Amino acid sequence: MYSTLLLKTLPVSEPEQLVELGCVNTNEPDKLGCNTSYPGFRMFRDENEVLSGLFAFAPAGELNAIYNGEAELATGLLATGDMHNVLGVSPALGRLLNPSDDAASAPPVAVLSHSYWQRRFGGDARVIGQILRLNTSAVTIVGVTAAAFRGITLGASPDITLAMGSSAELFRGKGILENGGNWWLRIIGRRKDGISIQQVQASLEPIFQRTIEHSMSSLPGEFASRIRGYVSGIHFRVQPAAAGGASEFRRDLDRPLRILMAVVSFILLIACANLASLLLSRTAARRCEFGVRLAIGAGRSRLARQLLTESLLLSAMGGALGLMMAQWSGSVFLKMGSGEIGLRAVELKPDVPVFLFTATVALLSGILLGLGPILHLTKADPQAALRDMGGKRVSSKLAHLLVPAQVALATILLIGAGLLLRTFQNFRRIDLGFRSEKLITVRVSPGLVGYNAVRTRSYLHELTTRLEALPSVRSVTLSSDPLGALGNTTLVEVPGFESAPTMQRTTGRNRVGSRFIETAGLKLLRGRDFSASDNESSPRIAVVNESFAQHFFRTVDVIGRQFAFAAQKSLPYVIVGVVAD
Repeated sequence: MYSTLLLKTLPVSEPEQLVELGCVNTNEPDKLGCNTSYPGFRMFRDENEVLSGLFAFAPAGELNAIYNGEAELATGLLATGDMHNVLGVSPALGRLLNPSDDAASAPPVAVLSHSYWQRRFGGDARVIGQILRLNTSAVTIVGVTAAAFRGITLGASPDITLAMGSSAELFRGKGILENGGNWWLRIIGRRKDGISIQQVQASLEPIFQRTIEHSMSSLPGEFASRIRGYVSGIHFRVQPAAAGGASEFRRDLDRPLRILMAVVSFILLIACANLASLLLSRTAARRCEFGVRLAIGAGRSRLARQLLTESLLLSAMGGALGLMMAQWSGSVFLKMGSGEIGLRAVELKPDVPVFLFTATVALLSGILLGLGPILHLTKADPQAALRDMGGKRVSSKLAHLLVPAQVALATILLIGAGLLLRTFQNFRRIDLGFRSEKLITVRVSPGLVGYNAVRTRSYLHELTTRLEALPSVRSVTLSSDPLGALGNTTLVEVPGFESAPTMQRTTGRNRVGSRFIETAGLKLLRGRDFSASDNESSPRIAVVNESFAQHFFRTVDVIGRQFAFAAQKSLPYVIVGVVAD
């Protein structure tokens, strides 16, 4: 699992030549990757002299896929037409995207992932050329990717790939391809022969600066001046992309998997020490047998080969058992760490590298296990062994030395396990700030089937009304983001913070419905909850948490105070409530 998630390269042509045009964001060091606008991508594509090809990609969002009258949610990817050519991949069926699909006038086409083709269409080859309805748009299925190709970003395995030029406005909004201020694309390219990553970095740095200036010129002047300080903290970096684009999934699992590998190594050492001591004790018990065999002419090398064969057989059996256990345990650990998304993102069946790694570890372990008995044999005296026949049992000094080593390693593991359990206990005692018991969340997306704002409001009102009428339901509310999640951040305008750094004026934002505090089980410190009377014709109001109040106003007594979002400075919000974090 470690090699599959952290070391495995993309199943494409010469993956070591791939690079991602990324960045380091000193404002938010934990932020992954770097996005650019579509006009910025065109600048990289048209002006670079060090890449033989490059493509841009971005999530298409959730898709309501309707085929033969049956609807199902699917994940999508928008990519420029050169993607498959740059990667050097071949289709399993039909064809993949090509540059002609990127023309704005081209008919929208879709390429299915192999797993989605098998799951949704039963592997039917007749789907090529068929119409698939995505949300409110019709696209033509033109191909299926190879089974080994699961996407370009680990953890994001799109069911459907769409050509950006002909589909971006259908699924991401009108004008998105011309908006230089919308940074939503990631870029991967292929280095020309003989060009190093450092040369790519130096050559593309000036183009990156021009894309930034173009983006700034595309934004309203006042807003651009406010975020220029933030943008100055973003530095261009070209990063290897042999394993795909920068992945939050890979980053989040990196440290846990390294810890798991360290623990596995300790357990292997303990197991080897235990087996070594057993083999040494067994060899000492067979001292008379070896003495007799040496006395009648057996060579020490032949006996050494026998001992080595025995230890290798033991290690081979252990390696085979480990591979069988890996089939089950790998999926269990991956699901514990990342849920169903992890199981869809990677293939955990042992492949050639896994077999080679397991065989190498088993071989080295077998040799190490056999060294002790072999060394013991080289010092054996046949005459002394024959004199001691039927006498007291002889023990190995080396076996005695292995005992404290096992105890030391086991102690380290026990301490680590104890600290881990203590950490889990601490996590369980953390106050989440909302009530999670007896809380059910249901996600709906009326916009996927073409509902406009008016129909969406009517639908949500009817939905909440019917749910509230159920005898087993205490209260119902709406929320644009799940509890505990942060899907949207924005700049705020508050007196006294006009010249503050960008990150000090950034806050999370969630749009919610009436009775949100009651339903979510938040602790109300000041003011009131949202009510049904708070509608489109009412004043703009907000509930803030304690950290927001303390940061921007230095007090929680902020009822009646105002703030605005930077993009809507003339439309302030009045604070009507304060909740605990």
